[in-house]
Amino acid sequence: MSLIQVKLFSSIYFPSHFPEISPETLSHQYISTQAFDPFWGFYSAKILSSQNPKLLEFIHYHLRKSPPPLLKAFSTRVEGFPKLIKKIENRQSRSHDFLSHVTPRGCKPIRFEDYLERVNNKAPGFLIFDGPSGLISFNQNQARIAPDTLPHKVLTHLFVSYPLSIDLDELYTAAWGTSFDSECDSGPLKSVLQRLRKVLSSVNPGIRVCRKRTNSKYGGVCLSMSCCWEAIV
Repeated sequence: MSLIQVKLFSSIYFPSHFPEISPETLSHQYISTQAFDPFWGFYSAKILSSQNPKLLEFIHYHLRKSPPPLLKAFSTRVEGFPKLIKKIENRQSRSHDFLSHVTPRGCKPIRFEDYLERVNNKAPGFLIFDGPSGLISFNQNQARIAPDTLPHKVLTHLFVSYPLSIDLDELYTAAWGTSFDSECDSGPLKSVLQRLRKVLSSVNPGIRVCRKRTNSKYGGVCLSMSCCWEAIV
């Protein structure tokens, strides 16, 4: 094992003991030597969990250079390795995808790789809605809403429309995919909004889901936030 490998391994598993070591720099140096670590599969899950794009390249590099028999051996000896490989391949397939980066100033596209780097380096004092993972965070407080669920869809629309209100009937149609029937659908919509209020207040009490008067006879709803925020959806 080379000195670079020893330092890289130490910085990944014991970062508090080696704060002076940059695993990103070591990963780049290792790849530039065109070396190959036949044991990379045993610590690949640890690197992948960091969600650091510069470290993920270390895994991509070894995956490209690994012969099929070695990958098969990892699959039988490393628990969860097939799922890990599938996760890596999904990331690679999305590397050219674009998401929407929403802030109080508006909405603009963001590359998937830039999204990964952004959520890995969260700014303190910011409320962040990480749409792809469903994670809502503010400093040390966190909550999660499962992606593709009704609360997740409703919250996404509320962030995108901020600071404007959304008519309740339009919000229901956008999230549920069907026309709004006030007699049957008011209850489910109210339940989702109430859940969002609880989740958001647990992360930051200054965030509210407010009812507003609009041109719709059912009224509207919007987010009220007193802190800096951003959403990636």
